[in-house]
Amino acid sequence: MSEIKAIYELIPEWIEANPKQEGVPSNDYYQRVAEAHGIAYNNAKNRVLNYLKYGKAVTSYKGKKKKFKKTSTTKSEFTPDKGYMEGKSTKRITSVAEAVAFFEIDTEIWSVEKVKCNAWDVTMKLDDGPGTQKRAETKTNYQVAVWLKPKQEGLMDIDFTSIFEKIQVKPSKVKPEPVYQTSIFDRLIYTDVHIGMETNPDGTSLYGLNWNEELLMERAKMMIDLAAKNQRSNTLYIDELGDLMDGWDGKTVRREHDLPQNMTNQEAYDAGVRFKCYIIDGLASLYSKIVCHNVCVDNHAGAFGYVVNQGFKKYIEAKYPGHVEVHNQIKFIDHYQVGDFVFLLCHGKDDKNMRTGFKPILDKDSKEKIDNYLYINELESKRLRIEFNKGDSHQYLKDWSVSQKFHYENFFPLSPASNWGQTNFKPGRSGFVFRNYLSKASVSETSYVFNDIGSC
Repeated sequence: MSEIKAIYELIPEWIEANPKQEGVPSNDYYQRVAEAHGIAYNNAKNRVLNYLKYGKAVTSYKGKKKKFKKTSTTKSEFTPDKGYMEGKSTKRITSVAEAVAFFEIDTEIWSVEKVKCNAWDVTMKLDDGPGTQKRAETKTNYQVAVWLKPKQEGLMDIDFTSIFEKIQVKPSKVKPEPVYQTSIFDRLIYTDVHIGMETNPDGTSLYGLNWNEELLMERAKMMIDLAAKNQRSNTLYIDELGDLMDGWDGKTVRREHDLPQNMTNQEAYDAGVRFKCYIIDGLASLYSKIVCHNVCVDNHAGAFGYVVNQGFKKYIEAKYPGHVEVHNQIKFIDHYQVGDFVFLLCHGKDDKNMRTGFKPILDKDSKEKIDNYLYINELESKRLRIEFNKGDSHQYLKDWSVSQKFHYENFFPLSPASNWGQTNFKPGRSGFVFRNYLSKASVSETSYVFNDIGSC
C-alpha cells in the first residue's frame, strides 16, 4: 500500500478518536484533519464528508458501475508519485470510468493517466457427464492495466469566480476622437508570451536571453506605439493565439515536464493581467471599439491562461463598458467574422491530445481538419477571405497558396526563446504583427521584430 493511500486509510480511525465538537466551524475541523495528516484542505474535506455519509472511505466515482467478475489482481504497485495496477476480467474495459469501477480506484487520491486492455482466447474441453462426448468451449479473458498519478490541489480547485465577482471598477469616461478611416478595421496579432518563463537559468543559457516583467511591459509599450502610428480605422481587433502563461507550478498544463520559472504563480498571474490591461489602457483613447480574442486551449498555459484572461475580461469590460469586448476562446479552433473576413484562431497544440499539432508547413491531415471545419461551419463561400492564424511554432510563416479556401499563417512569439529552445534550435525571432484591412484584396501589414540577441 502506498504512503498516500495508507494516510487515507487512517482518517476514519482519526475521526472516531477526534470527533468534531459542537460549535466548532466545519471549515476549522477540515483544516485540522488536513494538518493532522499532511494533506490538502479540499481532500481532507472530501474524506470527512465521505466518512460521515458512508461510515468509511469510499471512491468518489458516482456513475453507474458495470459489473465485472475480477478473477485476480496480478500486480499492484504504488509510490508517492505514481501508481500501477493489473487485473484479469471476464469483460472488456472500454473507458476510464469502467477502469475506476473495476479496480475501485479512489479518485479523491488518484487520477487515471492511461488504461490498456488486452484480450486472449482460452479453449477448454468440458465433460457433461458419463457417456457424453467431450466438447470444446472457448472463452475470452481480458488483462487490464491502469497507470495512475496522485491528485494534487491545483488551479481548478481555486474559486477564482468569487474573486472576480468582488472586483469594483469605476467606468472610464475616455472618448476617442474618430480618425479618417481608410481601413475597414485594424488588427493586432501576437502569441506565445510565456509569462514567468526563465530563459537564462543561473546565467548559463546558450545566448543569454532574458525575459521578465520589465521586458514584457516594454514590449507592450511598443505594441501600443506601433498601433498608434499605423492606425487607419476606429475599430481594432486584438488576437492573442495562446501560451500567454508559461506554466503552473513550474509545469506545462499537461504536467509532463518541468519548466524553469522566474515568477511564482501569483506573480505570473498579476503580471499577465497587468500586461493585458496596460495594452487596452494605451489604446482605448485611440479606438472607439476594441474587440479582444484570447485563445485559451494550448499546451503551456491551459486553464491558467483562461483564468488570467477571465480576470482581464471582468476588469476591462467593467472599466470600458460598451467600448471594449473580450472573448476567451475555449475551443481548439474557433472563428469570428467581420463582414467578408473570417479569422480561424488556434494555438496549434491543445492541452490534452495533440503531440505534434499543426506544423509550420501545412500537411495533408491538418489541411483536411481545416477543410472539415469550414464545411461544418458553412464557411466555404468564395466571397469570404479566410485566414487560419496559429502560434506554437515560434516562427513567422505565411502560406497563401496551399489552399484555395484559406490562408495558412504562423505567427512568431512575443517572448524570446526558452533555454530549451536556445539549446536545441536557433535563438529565433520574436515580435508581433499589426494589420490594416483595406479590402479583401488589400491588407497592409507592419511587423515588429525584436533583436533578442542584445537589447530589445
